[in-house]
Amino acid sequence: MINALYEKMVEYLNMEDEIDFKEFDGYYKQTLRELEANYEKYDQQQGLHALFVMDNLKANSESRTQRKFPEAKKYKKISQRTHIWVEALFAQLVKLGMNEQQIQEQMEKMYEDA
Repeated sequence: MINALYEKMVEYLNMEDEIDFKEFDGYYKQTLRELEANYEKYDQQQGLHALFVMDNLKANSESRTQRKFPEAKKYKKISQRTHIWVEALFAQLVKLGMNEQQIQEQMEKMYEDA
Protein backbone atom coordinates (compact mmCIF):
# COMPACT_ATOMS: atom_id res chain seq x y z
CA MET A 1 0.00 0.00 0.00
CA ILE A 2 2.77 2.50 0.84
CA ASN A 3 4.28 1.83 -2.57
CA ALA A 4 0.99 2.83 -4.23
CA LEU A 5 0.90 6.01 -2.13
CA TYR A 6 4.49 6.72 -3.16
CA GLU A 7 3.60 6.29 -6.85
CA LYS A 8 0.61 8.61 -6.39
CA MET A 9 2.89 11.23 -4.80
CA VAL A 10 5.27 11.02 -7.76
CA GLU A 11 2.25 11.51 -10.03
CA TYR A 12 1.19 14.58 -8.02
CA LEU A 13 4.71 16.01 -8.22
CA ASN A 14 4.66 15.75 -12.00
CA MET A 15 1.29 17.46 -12.42
CA GLU A 16 1.06 20.97 -13.82
CA ASP A 17 -1.77 22.01 -11.52
CA GLU A 18 -2.05 21.86 -7.75
CA ILE A 19 -4.61 19.50 -6.26
CA ASP A 20 -7.44 21.05 -4.24
CA PHE A 21 -7.82 20.74 -0.48
CA LYS A 22 -10.36 17.93 -0.67
CA GLU A 23 -8.02 15.69 -2.67
CA PHE A 24 -4.98 16.74 -0.60
CA ASP A 25 -6.79 15.97 2.65
CA GLY A 26 -8.07 12.64 1.34
CA TYR A 27 -4.59 11.57 0.28
CA TYR A 28 -3.16 12.74 3.61
CA LYS A 29 -5.76 10.79 5.61
CA GLN A 30 -5.27 7.67 3.50
CA THR A 31 -1.52 7.92 4.12
CA LEU A 32 -2.06 8.34 7.86
CA ARG A 33 -4.26 5.24 8.01
CA GLU A 34 -1.56 3.25 6.20
CA LEU A 35 1.23 4.49 8.44
CA GLU A 36 -0.68 3.98 11.67
CA ALA A 37 -1.43 0.39 10.68
CA ASN A 38 1.88 -0.66 9.14
CA TYR A 39 4.89 1.64 9.44
CA GLU A 40 6.66 -0.48 12.05
CA LYS A 41 6.53 -3.45 9.64
CA TYR A 42 8.17 -1.60 6.74
CA ASP A 43 11.49 -2.66 5.28
CA GLN A 44 14.02 0.03 4.36
CA GLN A 45 12.57 0.70 0.90
CA GLN A 46 9.03 0.99 2.21
CA GLY A 47 10.27 3.24 5.01
CA LEU A 48 12.00 5.48 2.49
CA HIS A 49 8.85 5.64 0.39
CA ALA A 50 6.83 6.59 3.48
CA LEU A 51 9.37 9.24 4.44
CA PHE A 52 9.31 10.66 0.90
CA VAL A 53 5.50 10.86 0.95
CA MET A 54 5.36 12.50 4.39
CA ASP A 55 8.21 14.89 3.59
CA ASN A 56 6.30 16.06 0.52
CA LEU A 57 3.03 16.38 2.41
CA LYS A 58 4.86 18.38 5.07
CA ALA A 59 6.52 20.74 2.59
CA ASN A 60 3.35 21.21 0.59
CA SER A 61 1.14 21.86 3.60
CA GLU A 62 3.71 24.35 4.97
CA SER A 63 3.72 26.14 1.62
CA ARG A 64 -0.07 26.28 1.50
CA THR A 65 -0.19 27.60 5.07
CA GLN A 66 1.76 30.67 3.91
CA ARG A 67 -0.71 31.44 1.14
CA LYS A 68 -4.19 32.85 1.60
CA PHE A 69 -6.12 29.61 1.28
CA PRO A 70 -9.43 29.39 3.17
CA GLU A 71 -8.13 26.11 4.63
CA ALA A 72 -4.85 27.63 5.93
CA LYS A 73 -5.53 26.50 9.52
CA LYS A 74 -6.20 22.95 8.35
CA TYR A 75 -2.98 22.96 6.33
CA LYS A 76 -1.13 24.16 9.43
CA LYS A 77 -2.43 21.19 11.45
CA ILE A 78 -1.46 18.82 8.65
CA SER A 79 2.01 20.37 8.60
CA GLN A 80 2.43 19.84 12.34
CA ARG A 81 1.29 16.22 12.17
CA THR A 82 3.43 15.39 9.15
CA HIS A 83 6.46 16.84 10.92
CA ILE A 84 5.98 14.30 13.71
CA TRP A 85 5.65 11.49 11.17
CA VAL A 86 8.81 12.59 9.32
CA GLU A 87 10.72 12.31 12.60
CA ALA A 88 9.18 8.93 13.45
CA LEU A 89 9.90 7.49 10.01
CA PHE A 90 13.47 8.77 10.11
CA ALA A 91 13.96 7.10 13.51
CA GLN A 92 12.45 3.88 12.15
CA LEU A 93 14.93 3.88 9.25
CA VAL A 94 17.80 4.34 11.71
CA LYS A 95 16.42 1.37 13.65
CA LEU A 96 16.51 -0.60 10.39
CA GLY A 97 20.24 0.06 10.09
CA MET A 98 20.49 3.19 7.98
CA ASN A 99 22.46 6.25 9.03
CA GLU A 100 21.53 9.89 8.41
CA GLN A 101 23.77 10.21 5.36
CA GLN A 102 22.33 7.08 3.73
CA ILE A 103 18.79 8.29 4.33
CA GLN A 104 19.55 11.72 2.88
CA GLU A 105 21.24 10.19 -0.18
CA GLN A 106 18.28 7.91 -0.83
CA MET A 107 15.83 10.79 -0.39
CA GLU A 108 17.81 12.93 -2.85
CA LYS A 109 17.76 10.08 -5.35
CA MET A 110 13.99 9.70 -5.01
CA TYR A 111 13.52 13.44 -5.56
CA GLU A 112 15.73 13.29 -8.65
CA ASP A 113 13.84 10.28 -10.00
CA ALA A 114 10.45 11.90 -9.37
